[in-house]
Amino acid sequence: MAYPIILYPQITNLPRLRIALQMLTNEINNDYLRLRVMGYFRELEFQNYLRPSKFPPPSSNIPPQTLTFLNTLPYKNSKIFDNQKFKMKQLTVFLSLLLFATIITAQETIDSTKNIPLEISGSADVYYQYNTNGLPLETTAYTGVQNSFSPGMAKVAIAKSFGKTSFRADVGFGPRANSANGSNFPNLQQLFVTYSPNEDLTFTLGNFGTFVGYEMIDPTDNFHYSLSYMFSYGPFFHTGVKADYAVNDKLGLMVGLFNDTDTKIDVINSKKHFGAQVSYALEAGDVYLNYLTGTDGVDTVTFNQVDLTASFDLSDKFSLGLNSTLKSISEEKSDAVNWYGAAVYLGYAATDNFSMGLRGEYIKDGTTAIFDATSIDIPVVSVLATTLSANIKIDKLTLIPEFRLDSASENIFVQAGDTPGFSSVSPTFIFAAVYGF
Repeated sequence: MAYPIILYPQITNLPRLRIALQMLTNEINNDYLRLRVMGYFRELEFQNYLRPSKFPPPSSNIPPQTLTFLNTLPYKNSKIFDNQKFKMKQLTVFLSLLLFATIITAQETIDSTKNIPLEISGSADVYYQYNTNGLPLETTAYTGVQNSFSPGMAKVAIAKSFGKTSFRADVGFGPRANSANGSNFPNLQQLFVTYSPNEDLTFTLGNFGTFVGYEMIDPTDNFHYSLSYMFSYGPFFHTGVKADYAVNDKLGLMVGLFNDTDTKIDVINSKKHFGAQVSYALEAGDVYLNYLTGTDGVDTVTFNQVDLTASFDLSDKFSLGLNSTLKSISEEKSDAVNWYGAAVYLGYAATDNFSMGLRGEYIKDGTTAIFDATSIDIPVVSVLATTLSANIKIDKLTLIPEFRLDSASENIFVQAGDTPGFSSVSPTFIFAAVYGF
């Protein structure tokens, strides 16, 4: 910001002072400071140091309530200004200091926009898992070990904002990253840029996490360490472009065009997926309605998925989360296959460092869309999975002891032994340590 005229205490030339005052009132963004300067301006006119003029300057964008208050200032009896002790030198000193402070503040504001530091965040997690069937629970994602310690994922994310633009890049290493990030560039979890022409509209281009579902890839974003069925069989990420628009403080919209789900590069077909989201903010929580459709690998197979998520703060200690999804897959000249599920998340924060969480999930696969039912006569399978977890926080480290019980309508869980068999239940114990920064 350039100021052609700079005031110093020794400057007493009234025309230059008047011009400087007008420029100062135009440039000050703080209403209170502007009001103070304008008050002194009026006091100068009253003392006949300046000739009367149109006030405020035409270019000033002063709120009406400020003008009303200003016009009612009692000039002779002003508490801001003592007429009897008025001295031009004191006034110019004050204005010089005020102008200097304004310039410095404006410069700091501009510099803070230009010099926002690079943001670095990340996480690391390890875990131990034991399943009483002698084999890991392989019907959900990321926890594929039995009676073993295992690394999860080490992740680092960098982000930078400049004006109306920003970028973010996430890299991850470990079994969890390899499973989540796809075969193309498995260590690249996210890479996208954004542009916001105004505060209500944001365009995002690149590779980013999915908008569908309640749970996330990063363990730092979830209360439970193991993942739900709906997350495990829903999309993990998208590559494409999307636009987010805030209609008002409560209502938000999103539309996007993506490659095949969970792919960074389209290699099978060139048809794109379409996604949309409607979000609504309540006083105690948020609700999201999501939709995703497109071809499923080949042109002859299409899918439609509708998903609803919601989270609420019931009190200072209790929270509630909801998730429900329905996915239908159809092929030309064939009947559609579908699966659906619903989950409830209850949370209780006993203290700042200790909390408990319960997840209850029901999933039904009506046509073997997700479960392999070749070993049973009836292809319709439903599962009720109950997970109880605790979060124990020690600075930036979170310890997660967890017990999970999956109960199926059919014998779909494999049991180890001399003669392998199948079971309808799968009890799992997990102890995880997650560090986030």
